[in-house]
Amino acid sequence: MRVYISGEVKRPDVYELPVDAILQDAVRAAGGFTEAADEVRLNLALPLSNGMHVHVPNQTEEILVEPAGGESSPRPSATSAIININTAGLTELELLPGIGPSTAQKIIDYRQENGPFSTIDEVQNVSGIGPVKYEQILELITVQ
Repeated sequence: MRVYISGEVKRPDVYELPVDAILQDAVRAAGGFTEAADEVRLNLALPLSNGMHVHVPNQTEEILVEPAGGESSPRPSATSAIININTAGLTELELLPGIGPSTAQKIIDYRQENGPFSTIDEVQNVSGIGPVKYEQILELITVQ
């Protein structure tokens, strides 16, 4: 698969990586972070997909990941690129696109009533999360 990594890496470019590559693999291929990189804000275990664009921010930029298809979106959190829906609180869940206070509370209520989510798909059982909203958050959430 091919991934474009830009920003605060030593050699920004498009890299051919294995299909199971994670962000750490792309950073290594790009020669590592520059001194200005704000690497603590990135989840180096983030799985990559073909055609993805990852922009490594400096300390004043937002984290940007552009999925294959060209729609760019800022990552949800200053501390993690992926939100664990089994452990996230109200404030963290609200960082997800399309998730306001009401839906965030519904995710927490669902988790408390049914136990932890076993798969990401299960979040679609939460009232207020339909196919469109699910697609918006799919690559931003985890259950592990």
